[in-house]
Amino acid sequence: MKSATSNQATSAPTSSRGNRPRSDGHVAAASGGIIALSTGLAAGFGALGLLNRADWAIAAFVTDPKGPNSLPGVEFPNQLPVWVVWGAVLVASAFVSVTILTTPGWERRLLLWFSTLLLVAAWAPVLSLAAFFPEISAVFAASAWAGLCACVYAANHRMPCDHPKSSPQP
Repeated sequence: MKSATSNQATSAPTSSRGNRPRSDGHVAAASGGIIALSTGLAAGFGALGLLNRADWAIAAFVTDPKGPNSLPGVEFPNQLPVWVVWGAVLVASAFVSVTILTTPGWERRLLLWFSTLLLVAAWAPVLSLAAFFPEISAVFAASAWAGLCACVYAANHRMPCDHPKSSPQP
């Protein structure tokens, strides 16, 4: 009697969790889902009040790294409009998910993800120097979640960029 695993094609790449062949990945559908999930996560954090706490902690750290519990006389007269913050959430999560899903190799994917997180974190001192309150926690949370989701999806699916079409031999 043959086992179920002996009937599978031996040339198909397998997932990281066993002998199950990996299915084909879809960049557009996966990116749309990842963008929705990461934006929803950031909105949920905002509804719970976690984003405000994180933004104030970031502002305190940027203005006085030695004493993160106080803002010694620092005021931020300007505040970013809400649509700018949530637009940045959508753009950052779309950028991270699409670039990770269209980039071959897990090393490059991780490099893109961490580079994006570093760039988002670097907004805090720039906004502070421009006298804007550094509201980056929503963008950071959405970028982190989008990158994690995209890396997990790409690891468990055969992405088109991982197997480029062969060019004709001259």
